[in-house]
Amino acid sequence: MREVIGNRIIGFGDSITAGSCVEPNENWMSLLGNYLAGNPEYSNVEVSNCGVGGNTSREGLDRFVADVKPLLPGLVIIEFGGNDATSDLKRNVSIEEFDRNIRSIVRKVRNGAGEPVLMTFPPILEDKHSTVNDPFYEPYGGCDGLVEVYRDITRLLSKELGCRLIDLDIELRNVMSEKGESAIILDDGVHLTVQGNQEAMEIVIHALELV
Repeated sequence: MREVIGNRIIGFGDSITAGSCVEPNENWMSLLGNYLAGNPEYSNVEVSNCGVGGNTSREGLDRFVADVKPLLPGLVIIEFGGNDATSDLKRNVSIEEFDRNIRSIVRKVRNGAGEPVLMTFPPILEDKHSTVNDPFYEPYGGCDGLVEVYRDITRLLSKELGCRLIDLDIELRNVMSEKGESAIILDDGVHLTVQGNQEAMEIVIHALELV
């Protein structure tokens, strides 16, 4: 049995964490809660979903004190990066700021006696995504190419800061190679299907050694 700090797992991120486009009981955080409740070793572990659709890391950092701090201590899964790459220059978060924001969130989690875990943003299907014809992304080969830069920062920070990493992007790409893109990603090119959320939950419990 792996100890969960504070007997709480907190999802802190954007629409991928919030579970947009599926029913509340079908998102991966709800499925995680059901899994833990049905496991005698973890039945006392609570799951709190602090995901907000559309959030950048800047917007997440701004609401940390209100949304996450009161729930600490706990294990906090930090998932941002997809919206940071927006072509809306008023909301766009540079790579440098993203790096600073994630470092700050990790520090705040640890200051609250919590354990930060970093998660990468999942794959984006270019041909289906709303940004397919947006010239802002052309230098990167598309939106997914730019988001990959934020994923790489997340991976690097996990090593530098000593955080566990849930590489949802790579893991889901492996699943998609077997089961097909449409089984995992909705027609909007970014949000997870019901099956995609189930796969994400399985990825999380294995990464956190909760099996």
